[in-house]
Amino acid sequence: MSLKLDSLSVHVVEDNPFMRSILKGILATLGVGSVIESESAEDALELLAGSSTPDILLIDWMMPGMDGIELVQKIRNDPDSKVPFVPVIMLTAFSEYENVVQARDVGVNEFLAKPVSVKGLVSRLDAVINKPRLFVRTEQYFGPCRRRRDMPFDGEDRRKAAVLSLEVDDDVMPPGLFDEPVGETPGDEAESEWTVNEFES
Repeated sequence: MSLKLDSLSVHVVEDNPFMRSILKGILATLGVGSVIESESAEDALELLAGSSTPDILLIDWMMPGMDGIELVQKIRNDPDSKVPFVPVIMLTAFSEYENVVQARDVGVNEFLAKPVSVKGLVSRLDAVINKPRLFVRTEQYFGPCRRRRDMPFDGEDRRKAAVLSLEVDDDVMPPGLFDEPVGETPGDEAESEWTVNEFES
């Protein structure tokens, strides 16, 4: 795996200063060009509403006030959001299946359990940079396609035209991350299979 990260901008949203320092140190060691820090979801929203357009967001789930899940919902669904397509890696000490599913269902791209390892973080960065998933919009969901495996299912294929055309400015969407044609949304019978094992370091 080869990642060229010197031109990458990563925004870390984490209330624990020690964990922020660890993440910043790992990212610096990996050669990430720019690391932005926020100690709360509210601070992050203020920066994202301004001129900050990071390539990737690292967001802690459990934070005082607005938590990481609420922050992702606002980034994805708020009409005023300037970065609805930004890749999000969710950090949490809670890696139970139901937590993974909840993160997936608000539009998180990747899920990383704490304690964070260099190997685990590199694999998530590689996933959002080199293997991006197409974005879809339905009445109930907007975010990266939740299907991770092309699994057979019984019944009518209801994956139709609820697809979002990715016509975005380079200022909003990092160039190259979503260059492939937009895919189809998963039907109810073909629910994606995010499992904790897929996200283990």
